[in-house]
Amino acid sequence: MIRIVRVGDLSTNVWQSITQAGLIVAEVSVPNPNVYYEIGLADALGKPIFLFKQESIKLPADFGGIHYYTYDLNDLKAGRQKAGR
Repeated sequence: MIRIVRVGDLSTNVWQSITQAGLIVAEVSVPNPNVYYEIGLADALGKPIFLFKQESIKLPADFGGIHYYTYDLNDLKAGRQKAGR
């Protein structure tokens, strides 16, 4: 597990984390402008992005080209089977 050092400016830390990441994974079931912004930064940098969301959630149109995986909180076993575990 990578520990992010919480020193200095938050935006600088976020930027450094995104630029150093090999893959971006985000859960987007709850609308969060900060997460959307960070996904946008990662997309602009050409980072591979995998989104997770609850089945009942409709994503904003801007996420149309990004791969996402759905899950049902009431059937997590099925989600694990989809993931091959």
